[in-house]
Amino acid sequence: MAQLWFPGAKRIPGPPGRVSGPQQNKHGVVIHSMVGTGRPTDPGQQNSWQIGIFKDGVVEQYYPVTAWCWHSGDRDDPGSDISNNRDLWGIEEEGGPNGDESEPWTGPQLRSTARVVAWGRREGHVKNLITRSGLWEHNWISPTSCPSGRNPWGLLIPMVKNLLLDEEDDMDARIMVKKDGFNGILITDFVSSHQVVSMENVRLLTYIGVDGPQDIPEDLFDELWSSRTRLMR
Repeated sequence: MAQLWFPGAKRIPGPPGRVSGPQQNKHGVVIHSMVGTGRPTDPGQQNSWQIGIFKDGVVEQYYPVTAWCWHSGDRDDPGSDISNNRDLWGIEEEGGPNGDESEPWTGPQLRSTARVVAWGRREGHVKNLITRSGLWEHNWISPTSCPSGRNPWGLLIPMVKNLLLDEEDDMDARIMVKKDGFNGILITDFVSSHQVVSMENVRLLTYIGVDGPQDIPEDLFDELWSSRTRLMR
């Protein structure tokens, strides 16, 4: 039976009056962005979501994943094939204050989000790791600015895949390094020949993912560099 509560989360039960209908199986997740910080338990809060992830990497869960929370616009079933809140669960990422809504995720925030999404995929709450299919932004399904361009899909999706692969097999080639004649050495998704790179050099690299160049927070290198990660050039 699928788990409905992320094992690494601090449980803070949300108000029972901020959900609709019976619990429903989910097939995808919406990753939102808070302006500042907040919880469904806050006085005057009108919305609700299953999981909150904070800048220090702390994960809180307020409702089971299958709860019919109010995070993506439709509080009640519209009678169509897809209902945002019925079929998709929500993650809220702690963000910057008013005026700095596009503040990037922190390294701990990205690591925790990858673990939560990998868990959701493993438990069947995320049908695939494809954007606009199993992975969603609020502004793709409702007229809103959320998540203000914050979701780093080019980093998050490879990290989730790495976590799932590490659970399933002993393959150790996850992150690759490719020589670029103009820009030096780049971390990339594409492999040519094997080359172990020292930690000193790794910290100078830029990740090139399927969505183009991505900045890697300094503290993420420890996550990328492990005894089971072989870097390639």
